Amino acid sequence: MAKKVSIVKCDSYEKELVYKAVKRAIDLIGGLKIKRNSKVLIKPNLLRPRHPKWQVTTHPEVIRAI
Repeated sequence: MAKKVSIVKCDSYEKELVYKAVKRAIDLIGGLKIKRNSKVLIKPNLLRPRHPKWQVTTHPEVIRAI
């Protein structure tokens, strides 16, 4: 099975811009096919508690958008 990857540039972590970038990235791979009442696990990259400016973990705004 071929895997799909999309990359979308987002110039800031402003809520609306991040949401649009995440949506665009998902649209580029053909959307998500999730059946009703399914359980979905979102696994962000986590290393250690740090302020988002240090870019050690997935930025909280990206998690909110997902």
